[in-house]
Amino acid sequence: MLAESDKELRNRAFKVFSKYPCLWQIKAARTVLEGKNVLTIAPPGTEKSFTYWLPFAFVEHGTIILVTPLKELGAQFETQLPNAVDGCKALNVTAHTSEEIYKEIASLRYQVIIFGPETMSKDHHYDQVLHD
Repeated sequence: MLAESDKELRNRAFKVFSKYPCLWQIKAARTVLEGKNVLTIAPPGTEKSFTYWLPFAFVEHGTIILVTPLKELGAQFETQLPNAVDGCKALNVTAHTSEEIYKEIASLRYQVIIFGPETMSKDHHYDQVLHD
């Protein structure tokens, strides 16, 4: 469900995350919620990651596939998202992800699946995850 106004989006984000998004974060979140791909470029320390999390304030069911260029960032999101969003299950897919975990992905156990570019290009499971 898309918020009617920026104010509504800000208030719902605060209710879920206990912080308010900036205008550029709201614009990025709106684009994601419209079903479009988003590339966010902003300086370090501006909480770009918050833009990935904002859709959780509006989507009850579904899966977000997040591509992050840094392995450490993927691991960080895997830990932080469940703490930030009650009931969220996140998975950082690596070269060591087992077949059993891919079955769990296919059964929609995770709300956020995090890939790095290397994993996307080298792991045949990536296309399967997108199509399932």
